[in-house]
Amino acid sequence: MPFGYRVLGFGSGGSVPLSATGGTESDYSTYTVHTFTSSDTFIVAGGGSLACDILVVAGGGASGAHRGSGGGGAGGFKYYSQRALSAGSYTVTIGAGGAPGGGGSGTGNGGDGANSSFASLVATGGGGGSNGNYSGPGPGNDGGSGGGGGARNTQAGGSGAANQGNDGGSSCTSSTNTDDTGGGGGGSAAAGQDAGGDFVAGDGGAGYRDGTSTVYDWEAADDSTVTFNINGTTNYYAGGGAGGSERGNSASGGVGGGGDNDVIGVANTGGGGGGVNTLIDGKTGGSGIVIVRYTTL
Repeated sequence: MPFGYRVLGFGSGGSVPLSATGGTESDYSTYTVHTFTSSDTFIVAGGGSLACDILVVAGGGASGAHRGSGGGGAGGFKYYSQRALSAGSYTVTIGAGGAPGGGGSGTGNGGDGANSSFASLVATGGGGGSNGNYSGPGPGNDGGSGGGGGARNTQAGGSGAANQGNDGGSSCTSSTNTDDTGGGGGGSAAAGQDAGGDFVAGDGGAGYRDGTSTVYDWEAADDSTVTFNINGTTNYYAGGGAGGSERGNSASGGVGGGGDNDVIGVANTGGGGGGVNTLIDGKTGGSGIVIVRYTTL
């Protein structure tokens, strides 16, 4: 048996046993799992084809600069059930999280996350949140999930991509001019919350939980859904970042790596960066992840 290869069984197309390498390999129950947290190659060798479940999560968007900014949107979430992979090399690309909106003066929206991909299967990077400056806010950016709108003049959240994520929440202009608040970034499982008025920034939208969530099946020919089950954990993926507040109120990032106020998105979850409460740059989005699993034979 060649070094570095796991024999899985015989494929339908020949007598050469299938094998696979790439990423970090682990086992749970009757499955073998390959986890990619940096760009790499997944290699299938041998005869026949290998039926794989594949998760592709893009990098999360960053939050905008200046207190009251919008939270970053989660990276796009794509799940393929039982995709047949023939022998060959499959390039895996892990999208980086978006760069923070810059210059504490508050003139910059958060950057969008970068796409992640497994060969031709591409998830879209999360949308950056709007900045919260008096003179320069706007809507959150569109993306896998949309970024939250920034404070001042009630800005809309960005739009999420169909079957990959949800919209960001809108910001809210203070009724008393004492506290303008940002909307939460969208998550893979739920939209970002709208800001609720003075002192109430929007929470980030929730991500999907491994082992329990019902998700869109990108491998199906119709709009079928399946239970998301990839590596035997209770991890969540692709949560949106919290909105920020001028007065420093506390809002929460969505489960799945979304940052709370003034907190970056969690690496390798696709979580959005949390909106900021002070005159500082925004917060970086979390990088993406790719996971492949198949039945161990």
